[in-house]
This record gives sequence, C-alpha cells and structure tokens, in this order.
Amino acid sequence: MPETSNNKVFLAPGTRVDKNFTDEFVMTVMLSEMLQLQEGMFKTLLDSLLTNVNSLLDAVVGTVADLKVYSQIFSERYTRS
Repeated sequence: MPETSNNKVFLAPGTRVDKNFTDEFVMTVMLSEMLQLQEGMFKTLLDSLLTNVNSLLDAVVGTVADLKVYSQIFSERYTRS
C-alpha cells in the first residue's frame, strides 16, 4: 500500500502525485458537465417560455382582430338611423 503524508501519495522513490490536483481535476470535470447540463436545461426552459408567450400573443392578436370585426358589424347594424 502506498505511504501517504501531507496530501501526497508516494508511489516509488522520486515519484509522487498530488492528491489535491487529481481531486480538483475530477471536480472541475464534474463541474463542467454540470454546467453544460444546466445550460441545456436553461435553453429548453427559455425556448418553452418563448413558445408559450408567442402562442398567447397570437391568441390576443386574434381576439383583438375579432373584436374589431364585431365592433364594425355592431356599428353598421345599430348606428343606422
């Protein structure tokens, strides 16, 4: 079993690996993957939000157009003397 002291692992005389370096590397890789996953989720959420807002806006525009038509019909029918 390798001897350990001061966060160093001694593999052979003159050869040592800093455990903090490998731990930080693994954590950096994991962090990078988590950030990519979060970015993808954020893009999906934003796309969904924009799609829903666009569909609601289309519905409002359609309703306003319908109101204008009904207003015109009402004006033509009931404003004639």
